[in-house]
Amino acid sequence: MLSLGVCNQASAQLQLKDIVGINNCLKNREKPLVVFIYTDWCKYCQLMKKTTFKDPDLVKALNENFQMIFFNAEEKREVKFGSRTYKYIPHGLNTGFHSLAELIGEIDGGLSFPSICVLDAGSEVLFQEKGFIEPAYLLKVLKAISSSKRLVPGS
Repeated sequence: MLSLGVCNQASAQLQLKDIVGINNCLKNREKPLVVFIYTDWCKYCQLMKKTTFKDPDLVKALNENFQMIFFNAEEKREVKFGSRTYKYIPHGLNTGFHSLAELIGEIDGGLSFPSICVLDAGSEVLFQEKGFIEPAYLLKVLKAISSSKRLVPGS
């Protein structure tokens, strides 16, 4: 077990939960839930996956103090959130978004990619922001949330 504690931070993997288990995540009252909403075609989403979520300090903070879900907004599986079941809603030929992505990811009246939403155990939004986020800024946000401070996007 000692070897686990001496693990190289650069090789630390982000511990991800599955979106279908979101209700179980919200039952964990000790750790807020971070939901990264993305699509496969979004270049900034893919860039965040390759850079922001590979930052060793950010990965450490997320693994220790939060639960993390990567949620593809084009997910086809049904997801139960609270007492409701959310589904993929087609918006044309081969396009559409999951209704849960729209519920938790909508900012300023629309859904943009990438988006990040942090929820507490009561499903209350603690933080929400759209667009590419640098690791240092996201780490600052997460530290503030861990310290029970409320943040306004862009602060």
